[in-house]
Amino acid sequence: SSIKVYDCRWAIFANWCNRRNTDPFKASVPEVADFLVHLHEDKKCVSGTIEGYKAAIGQVLRITNNIDLTNDFAISRLMANLRRHSNKPRNLMPSWDLSAVLEALKEGPFEPLRKADLKWVTLKTVFLIALASGKRRSELHALRFDSFTRTPNWSRITLRPDPSFISKTDLAGQQQRVLKPITIEAIRFAEGHVKDQDKS
Repeated sequence: SSIKVYDCRWAIFANWCNRRNTDPFKASVPEVADFLVHLHEDKKCVSGTIEGYKAAIGQVLRITNNIDLTNDFAISRLMANLRRHSNKPRNLMPSWDLSAVLEALKEGPFEPLRKADLKWVTLKTVFLIALASGKRRSELHALRFDSFTRTPNWSRITLRPDPSFISKTDLAGQQQRVLKPITIEAIRFAEGHVKDQDKS
């Protein structure tokens, strides 16, 4: 897959050179720099994408024109400037409001629970388990309903994964880690203080 991506990026660079009557296999450092600026200003590519183009072009020019873009000072300075200008400021505010979601789950179509459609009950259950456990989606898929246990008053539930489950982070040939059971404690709020507790 990496070779296909490199081939595609080299083809785009080659077409750009051909439109300027330039041999892409003999492109100079200034011409490569012009192309990288073109990606930034005209194509609005982010710095990570431009780095990928630079790597693909550098693989070819190292052989055909004895140019090392990785250690070239001018290209390194250019990439530093492009990173500084293309990286957007981080938005530290969440894109959604947890307290609003929890309030919505207390209303239709999720409630009353006995009358709610199975689809909405399922979505609500999966969301709350994901929120309470902090587990990956694949690990939630591995949970077995038939091995779930609870205390008589529902103050605590324990969910157990399928023992044959293999995480995508486990490597072939290595001893597979065994997922531990997930225990979720009940959270009870005093009436009238749910919103304040959620926000804190």
